Amino acid sequence: MDSLRLTIPSQQEGQHILVETDRAKLSDWLLSLPLADMSKTLPEITRAISSLNRTEMPFKQRAELVELFDASYQLIHDRFRPKITISSKTSQVEKDNLNKLHNFTREMAFAHKIIVNDSQHKRQFWGKNKFKVKAIGFAIFYLGIMLIEQYENYTPIPIYLWREINALFAHAGRDNIEHAEFEVTNSHCLNTIEKNYIRNCLLALSDPYHLDKGEHWQLFFYLQNWIHLAHISEDPDDFRKEECFIIDVTSENKPSFVTSELDDPEDPKIRLLLTFDLLRQISFDLETFNDKNRLPDNTFHKSISHITAKYLWEHIAKHWRHRIERSSRRYPIVTKVDVIWGIDNICRILGRIEQNSGVSLSFNEIEALTEIQTAEQLSWDAINVSSGGIGLCSRRYMIPNIKLGDLAFIREYMDGSPAPHWRLAVCRWHTGDKNNGTMLGLKYIEGRYHPVRLILYQGRNEKGGQAGIVVSDTVIEGSNSSTIITLRGSHSENRVYAMLGMDKPVEVRPRLKVEITPCVERFFFQTYELRDELAEEVQDEVSDVIPWTSIPHEKGDILDSFDDKSDDNFPNSLDDLRLPGDH
Repeated sequence: MDSLRLTIPSQQEGQHILVETDRAKLSDWLLSLPLADMSKTLPEITRAISSLNRTEMPFKQRAELVELFDASYQLIHDRFRPKITISSKTSQVEKDNLNKLHNFTREMAFAHKIIVNDSQHKRQFWGKNKFKVKAIGFAIFYLGIMLIEQYENYTPIPIYLWREINALFAHAGRDNIEHAEFEVTNSHCLNTIEKNYIRNCLLALSDPYHLDKGEHWQLFFYLQNWIHLAHISEDPDDFRKEECFIIDVTSENKPSFVTSELDDPEDPKIRLLLTFDLLRQISFDLETFNDKNRLPDNTFHKSISHITAKYLWEHIAKHWRHRIERSSRRYPIVTKVDVIWGIDNICRILGRIEQNSGVSLSFNEIEALTEIQTAEQLSWDAINVSSGGIGLCSRRYMIPNIKLGDLAFIREYMDGSPAPHWRLAVCRWHTGDKNNGTMLGLKYIEGRYHPVRLILYQGRNEKGGQAGIVVSDTVIEGSNSSTIITLRGSHSENRVYAMLGMDKPVEVRPRLKVEITPCVERFFFQTYELRDELAEEVQDEVSDVIPWTSIPHEKGDILDSFDDKSDDNFPNSLDDLRLPGDH
């Protein structure tokens, strides 16, 4: 039997003195930790499980001690995650605590992988083999939590995560224990190895990088109720072109989309993930919700709003029916590219472009309108391109100045000169260090762009409101209606904005979300005639700045609208660049 290769810390002498190994005393200590002060509790409990992970002991004793940490993890998990709120104004303390929780999650995955590693060569009767079964289930569970934490932070998936998730499931299959039930008490871990594995697969197949913070956990809770309706099959006769995904249990990748047929129906390492029954339940829940205007039982967490629930049902029904994949190839390219970052800077540049249609902006003009101070900050080298996006590199270490999910405005060079047209894009991934420079991937945002200002009705606005970009002349979710890109946290079903910058000021209400990143949101909107009371608030917001109908000429003039003089031939692009973690 092939041995598992798992990433675990090495055992070190002397570590035992740093952790309590008496079960009763360890239980008392864990219960004494102050849950109200996570900045203190998380480092303490992480230190304890870290020391345990680096201490030699029999795997049965380790399993009994780790079980206590599982219970503590559950308490901490419930403190952070069931109260699902979506906000762009997370405090630094909260961000620090989330990073500490991620470290705790990683150590919990280590703890159970060590038990699996120590017990894998000890084949025993079920009564004594229960430690191994439970450890595999919980290891897959915690590795799945780590996946969600990567999705939430908009960071690429470490390659070892899917390698180990697949390997653990394959190992359980060889021992015929993937369906064996184990005790989970009140944990969110599911009670079989296969159920935990399928939940990880379905979350990865839900287009997780386009979900907002909190929405991953809503799917996590939804699947806790209905995961038994998805199945894994080894029978090639179960293959179908929809509601079916291909799993290679020896690979480093998540499940892949179905092609027209299986390459090798007899391949022993291939499994089929079937979602037909689960999709039928989703359709039933959505129909029930539409008929009764209330959430059916056993669906999402009670904190979810109705509009988010409807959006998630529609979103997962689309992605769990068939995998939406890249439709165009990347090609190598060698050219210079100018990049401007951030929605405020981009809106200023868009205003100047509309003012001087067809004229290429000089560096001096860009410097006057943006926060860019040197030509080196503007310049990148393109290394590959597709119809959906572009890969860039720089010899400089730019990571501290670039945010994942931030907007980028790019122009290529033709015959050594900058092109007059710019493309809007979003940063999907980046990597680099001080020795090797920076590499990143941008996904194009197709359409024509128009800068606007949004002023929240009866809200706390910055003077002049916030920057926004109206994207038109493109089809999104089957609709050719315009969308708005603006700051993260701006979308809410009850919000009302005044939008300045089009032909005349209008009232705007957000509608269906299209895309969310850590920096910006994109959503459909509906316009109405501006009410008198909202017009008065608009006047108050812009009274101390230049008129919003004027055209900007310097960095400070960012509160303006512009006449629509965009080039009708502005280049379009496809929205299909590969996301982080899609190996």
